[in-house]
Amino acid sequence: MKTKIIHLHNIRWWNAVSHYAWDLMRALDSLGFEQRVITGKNNPINDRLSASGFKFDPILPDKDIQYFPLFLKKLPLSDAQIIVTYWGRDQELALRKKSKEQKLIRIRMDARRQNTNFAAKKLFAGTDMIVFPSELEKDRFEKSTGSYPGMKILSGSVSACYSEGSPAAGEGLKILHVARTSPVKGHEDLLNALSVIKKQDLAFTARFIGNEAEISLRQLRAFCTSLGISEECEFFGFVQDTSEFYKWADIGIIASRGSEVYSRALLECISYGVPVAATAVGIIPEIGAQVDFGDIIEPQDSSALAHAILNTHSRRAEILPEISEYCRQNLSFGSFTSRVKDLFSDPLLKS
Repeated sequence: MKTKIIHLHNIRWWNAVSHYAWDLMRALDSLGFEQRVITGKNNPINDRLSASGFKFDPILPDKDIQYFPLFLKKLPLSDAQIIVTYWGRDQELALRKKSKEQKLIRIRMDARRQNTNFAAKKLFAGTDMIVFPSELEKDRFEKSTGSYPGMKILSGSVSACYSEGSPAAGEGLKILHVARTSPVKGHEDLLNALSVIKKQDLAFTARFIGNEAEISLRQLRAFCTSLGISEECEFFGFVQDTSEFYKWADIGIIASRGSEVYSRALLECISYGVPVAATAVGIIPEIGAQVDFGDIIEPQDSSALAHAILNTHSRRAEILPEISEYCRQNLSFGSFTSRVKDLFSDPLLKS
């Protein structure tokens, strides 16, 4: 009999958790697990689930406060052997509704948030397995919340790995930055670095994609004008399919001042054969210890970032073979599926 898994996935915007969950669902499907996904009405993952033939019920609420009535209602959880959750409300709901025989997994992807209160500790103590995408996340969680028996690491994938390309001639340096427009993502630092590069008379085009957040695209364009780089910088906002941007780029930039607990943009750059100049925040030093993807510098140093961009690009030929091999071994969907198989074979998940 197939093992049946139910996912409680009420993530209301596409982020690193959504990408990770989608890859996990696809991997489990390829391994022959029977799955059903319980989502919210407006979850962006619903379109992908529908297009791919996944069974899903969009019944989870749009607001946190609306979870409380669900604690008293019957949910379609009873026939699953394993319940997978991706954030706290869903984890709490599953813990309240599941039977003793059912196994509960929590995918934990932002351990910067403190969970030191009694309720949080009780919640994780009742969870059979807590899965982290990296050692960094696991270490942060242990410091803030404590250590539990079922803590595991499952590094993610980026769906596919692409062979390295060659920069197109005659277009200047093509720079790509993928991030929401939040101060923590370092847009201002990168734009200052680009103004330094322009003063060196190097031709370049910089493309910025990502959700419009605390900083408006209008503000970023105005800042470019003040720096004299408005003709070189292009802002696209949210883009559903980013593949053409990665294929276009000579170099990717992570200019973040913090965050990067998973750094999907870094992993996608690597998968497309794009070297990266990055700041030493979040998971980036952990990945940098495994593969030379480009220069790593301290955050909020525009002069150092400008130098890192140019130096990383100059080392492109030596970087490409390394990131190609790293992608094949670590980021391909096949390697991820193998790790998922091992995880779901763990005795912790056996009744």
